[in-house]
Amino acid sequence: LRELSQVTPTVLRAMPETGPHDVALLSLRGILRIASGSLKRGAEECRTALELGRADRVSTLSDFTHAHLAIAQYLLGDREDVPISCERGFAITANGEGNTAAYAWEHAAPCRLAAGRGGWAAALEHLHALENRSVTDRVDTAHTSALCAVSRAIYAQARGDHQAMLTAVEPLAQSKTGWARQLQVYWLPLHVRRRPGSRICE
Repeated sequence: LRELSQVTPTVLRAMPETGPHDVALLSLRGILRIASGSLKRGAEECRTALELGRADRVSTLSDFTHAHLAIAQYLLGDREDVPISCERGFAITANGEGNTAAYAWEHAAPCRLAAGRGGWAAALEHLHALENRSVTDRVDTAHTSALCAVSRAIYAQARGDHQAMLTAVEPLAQSKTGWARQLQVYWLPLHVRRRPGSRICE
């Protein structure tokens, strides 16, 4: 984040000079902020990058940016904006302008939203699509598998199945490196909630 901060301020200072690489750097910084738990700042940077990308007709990282923005919106409570961000991300990936690896993120956000609203069928549809990606994707399988585990845990929590939630999260908690650690902002609260002796253990 520190290195990205040194090269991205020009995006905010001089919009007319913004190019594809500037937008990509700002998108990446926003995504990293979200993953580190700085949801509001990360979401703001993602939105700015997307606006600049549309103005300059630049789609660099826009599929991933929409997907991460959707997850940040969900966590921030901006639930009405989540489907919009998801649909935009899906559209970019589906028309070939994006990266198929983004599908995992694009299914993760609506799975959470549907589960949180009690839409079990819709949540399972996205969860199964996400699980299928983990089987068919030959790149970043660890990344997709970690997202699957988080989504399973969130679905189980929404259904009130705390044992299934803990079962889904436990392999992530046991991992010391890799995607499990990079995604801990999404699953760690679920694991802490079920730890014996935790103040928020139900």
